[in-house]
Amino acid sequence: MKKRICAAVLILCLSLTGCGGGPGPAKDGEHTTSGGGQLYYSASPDVRTDASDSHGGGFQFYLPYGEEEHIRVSFIHGTRDAYDGEGDPRYHNGDVFRLDTGVIGTLDEDAFTERAAAIVPGGWEAAIYKDDRGSAVGTFHGWERFSRCLIQADGEAVADLTEGSVTIPEIGITEAQEIQISYWAEVHEMPQEGETEGPVLLDAFRQYTIDKDGIVLRQEDTWAVGGTHGMFVGMGCVSRALTDTVVCGWDGVEHDLSNGNETPVSGKANAKEGVAWARAYGSDTGVAMEIHVDPPCWFYVENLAEAKYNKLYFRHVEETEAGETWVDQTTFRFG
Repeated sequence: MKKRICAAVLILCLSLTGCGGGPGPAKDGEHTTSGGGQLYYSASPDVRTDASDSHGGGFQFYLPYGEEEHIRVSFIHGTRDAYDGEGDPRYHNGDVFRLDTGVIGTLDEDAFTERAAAIVPGGWEAAIYKDDRGSAVGTFHGWERFSRCLIQADGEAVADLTEGSVTIPEIGITEAQEIQISYWAEVHEMPQEGETEGPVLLDAFRQYTIDKDGIVLRQEDTWAVGGTHGMFVGMGCVSRALTDTVVCGWDGVEHDLSNGNETPVSGKANAKEGVAWARAYGSDTGVAMEIHVDPPCWFYVENLAEAKYNKLYFRHVEETEAGETWVDQTTFRFG
């Protein structure tokens, strides 16, 4: 089996109190790791099944943030309605588990008190384009159905979920050294007119390893069909209310995000090739999100005035053979 390996590092520095007078542009390759503290997790069977706006419920893990707080990251189950062959086929036929939101707050023995919604709902893991055109499929976008999702804490199974058995048992706030989530799914092409489902596009395997320092996501995507395909990696939606500046490896210049899609790197039409890193941050809030990718990718930021987020995008476009596996590794860090 042929493998194409891509290592991607996504680093989130989130600090509402500022980082030495504001985060400013980071040097290429630098990042801030989480401070002291401990990793925790909890689970609730109260899962929202509308993947277009899912947050809360499901499985949640709490990573140290600063000296006294945590950031709660939600891993949720979302579904999309089956497609009947009529109308717009986008955002249908989904049954997935995926990362969702990130909220900063205070954690005690039996409760989490929210303070700021730093990461808003949106795709983190992948958005996949057959022949690099049309609409995305996979994760948040529909046309992905999981077969198994195994959640473990310190090597012990917390939940072993399969299609038709998706309820995570209720678990109170529990300490752990490491959490690992293994996930298998099948992603389909968008159907053609008159069809209710397209053929298989790829088989996806995702493994999330979480400890107090962050989240490491390894993805292995094996293509069922050849072509020149596209895939986004290392995505993340940071609250537009908390970030106002972007800087990236294309020019190393700070650009103002507050006026909508008007920077030289805003919007897909202005995507820059060969960019290895980018950082969005709040000059006053101290909230920052940084992404590093290897190999370098096309990069752009979406910061439409009406959107709730500033979103950094890195994408690959490559000629692919049937049976080829793309391997990507993305690391998320907070604090």
